[in-house]
Amino acid sequence: MRKYLIFIVLSVGYSNAIAQTSEKTASTSKDLAVPFSPAFSITDITPSLVQNPTTPKAFTLGVAQSATAGSSYFPDNYSAQFAPIWWIDPSGISIYSYLGLDLPKDGEKLGDNTQHNIFSGLKFSTMSIGFVNKDLIPDNLDETQNIFSIGVHSTFIKFFKKEHIAKLQKEINQWHINALTDLERNQALIDAITRIPLDDSLRNEKIDDLTKQFTQTNSLGNLKNINKLISEKPIFTWDLSAAIAGYGVSSDEIKTGRMGVWTGLATNLKLKENTQNYFSINVLGRYLYDQFQANDEGIIGSADNIDVGGNLGFEFDRLNISVESLYRFTNGVANSSNRTIGLISVKLTDNLFINGTFGKDFSGPNKLISTFGINWGFGNEKIKLP
Repeated sequence: MRKYLIFIVLSVGYSNAIAQTSEKTASTSKDLAVPFSPAFSITDITPSLVQNPTTPKAFTLGVAQSATAGSSYFPDNYSAQFAPIWWIDPSGISIYSYLGLDLPKDGEKLGDNTQHNIFSGLKFSTMSIGFVNKDLIPDNLDETQNIFSIGVHSTFIKFFKKEHIAKLQKEINQWHINALTDLERNQALIDAITRIPLDDSLRNEKIDDLTKQFTQTNSLGNLKNINKLISEKPIFTWDLSAAIAGYGVSSDEIKTGRMGVWTGLATNLKLKENTQNYFSINVLGRYLYDQFQANDEGIIGSADNIDVGGNLGFEFDRLNISVESLYRFTNGVANSSNRTIGLISVKLTDNLFINGTFGKDFSGPNKLISTFGINWGFGNEKIKLP
């Protein structure tokens, strides 16, 4: 019971939210990603085909709408993406497992040579589904297809600078020291609360008093600094994705339209210390099998495609501006082509992003791109400090 009260005080004092746990202190991360899903990427409906990798939220809903002539006013392209780890084992996610650090033994602090597990991002792999209404068959009929797609995405490797791990290690250890000091200083009040019945109004008054005490502690400042550090992007990541899309070519017939696997390498360079401003360089390689592609004579057939390219972008707190270009090498009935776009993404709140795209698509029924999208993130992810 005492541990439960301690947890309430620390978490309320920091985020004004009481989580139901009895063993550990939790911090709410507000900078998790609301990413574009592979289920959307396989249909080229996403604003960007290159993913700027970060840790995903528990659940994300995406909506995209083309601004080309003939498109409806109401969005008809939807995706959903979720990270199973946040649902299967949320209580097991501590700051150590989140960042890939070795968990110290009870009562001990992080050692001076703490190592980072470069494969720690794998546990946050995501699954996604998409429902798209788009004309992806390059025939003479101006008709859209109902498309269903599924995809998976993983961060295979991620690196942080040694300086970053050292700062985080120092801050966690200092939090450990200050938290114990804060608890000892308020031990009499904690003991008094444990003796009051659960349904007594005096209990809530005492908990409020205890909360106020912890809003002025050094450990709270450490907790805020830790949250900033775990929100920083890794210096290097290697991501893997795969997806498949089925086309409803008629009211009673569905055919496999596309299958793809792709990988991306990314580096995030800070523009200024103590900020979340970055210059990002992303490189993408993708294999895409398309059942319906056309050549210059209008003949439709299957094709094996290799897409190679990248994305250069700037991220300023809530604004992301980038340029992306991919070249498609085609082996089959279709012809090689390229895709070049500009992308603007704005973070309205911690869980809501809007984005817009303009540019030129690969060869197909609609080569010009003009798209507006919205991504919502759902979930209250807790990262615990044992």
